[in-house]
Amino acid sequence: MKKILSVVIAISMLLGMMIPMGITASAAVATECATWAEVVAAVEADSAASIKLTADVTADSTIASFAGTFDGNGKTVTATTTMFTTAAEGSTFKNFTMNGTTTVSPFIMNAGAATEAAPITIKDVISNVDVTITTGTCASFIAMVPAVTTFIVMDNCVSNGTINSSNQVGAFIGRTNATELTAKFTNCVNNSDVSTTSSYAGGFIGMLDSGKHYITIDCCANNGAISANGSDAAGFIGDVAGSSENTVTITNSLNSGKIINNKSASSNEKYSASGFVARVDKAAYLSISNCLSTSTEFVSTVGHAAYFCNYMAQGTLALTNCYYVDANLGDLHTGALELGEGYEMTAVTAEQLASGEVAYLLQGE
Repeated sequence: MKKILSVVIAISMLLGMMIPMGITASAAVATECATWAEVVAAVEADSAASIKLTADVTADSTIASFAGTFDGNGKTVTATTTMFTTAAEGSTFKNFTMNGTTTVSPFIMNAGAATEAAPITIKDVISNVDVTITTGTCASFIAMVPAVTTFIVMDNCVSNGTINSSNQVGAFIGRTNATELTAKFTNCVNNSDVSTTSSYAGGFIGMLDSGKHYITIDCCANNGAISANGSDAAGFIGDVAGSSENTVTITNSLNSGKIINNKSASSNEKYSASGFVARVDKAAYLSISNCLSTSTEFVSTVGHAAYFCNYMAQGTLALTNCYYVDANLGDLHTGALELGEGYEMTAVTAEQLASGEVAYLLQGE
């Protein structure tokens, strides 16, 4: 079943198709809300309430903390400000589309403490929100994971709007300073152009900062242009810092987006534009397997560019059964990481992509 799904996702990506969004019905008894004011009132009465939208709403105020189920019921939420300050343990958000233009992160500002048994879950959510902020980190989904131990699950989510920040930025998580974060992404797609005037931009996560991080990304894609005017831009994660126990695993995934590092001074091999992970300062293990880079646009004014990972200060890189379209990186290409012995990285042609041969190769057979 896993291999069949891998082939389906790979073919969909190669054809430039978005992963289909599933809409599921809420099985729980829910408070039905036709306005955002009704949502706010229900949560004020019970922060663990089960909410079900019955109409499109405009989120023009912020709910401080939410531990219940927010079922959008296929409706549209137009965000004019942040919807939730904190997503608490056991909270679930599903089945809605976000529209709007904001100067703050539109969805969740902070992830609260959570466990594997009662994670923060985001499922079947599309963000079309255009976000521009002048201070702080931001994201379409979760701006920040503070110093807590938490568990986040994102499934079948899509980011489409542009995201611009003056600090760390990502489509799904801007930055994490978690004491310990476990995050699992499946069937998620970033189509957003993501940029920072500072450092660390990622199609999925801008920066894994202080703390321990256990990140799994499976059957996902970055199609957006990712750029940083400081250091490090990447299709999935801009920078992995924090703990030497960090583990990042990316499987069955695609980068097709343009990656740009516009740092203007101080040539340094650490500064990079990379298809998957730009820079690893601290990690025990980085694994990228059964993945594909089709982007032919990498720009790095200083430092290097790489199809998968540019710089790894410590830990182990496992690059297995990965393929790329030759972007003629030339002197920008980092030889130390991507051309080393034991790394399975193979160039493919447009003809191989069109014929379906690469989808077959991504099965690992």
